[in-house]
Amino acid sequence: MKIFIVFLAICMLFGLIFFYNSDLNNYIRVQTDLKNLAEDCAEAVVLCINADTLEYDAGEIEDYVIRILNSNKQFPEGSVSVTNYEITRGGRGVRLELTYNFGELFKLPFFSVDKVVRIAEYAW
Repeated sequence: MKIFIVFLAICMLFGLIFFYNSDLNNYIRVQTDLKNLAEDCAEAVVLCINADTLEYDAGEIEDYVIRILNSNKQFPEGSVSVTNYEITRGGRGVRLELTYNFGELFKLPFFSVDKVVRIAEYAW
């Protein structure tokens, strides 16, 4: 009977490790995809700034970034939002923060991640 109990404990442990590993791989993929999306949006904001006068139109920037977020196929529409963006270095750079809200990512009850935040900076 002891061998059976030890066998069940080892199977449960391997099951937990398997689920944790697959959830962690999904989390890493989400982080990488969101990082790429944040960098694309930061580059788009920089493209909307006039290089000669360093002037920009906030409405045009928001429309352009929303268009990029909606054209993205890796995340469901409306799940990624721009939390904050600011023009830095006297108009020669941008710092953009994206937030991805989703349901529970990890299947295990003792891990709780329901949003991922990525910050991208772009300067020229």
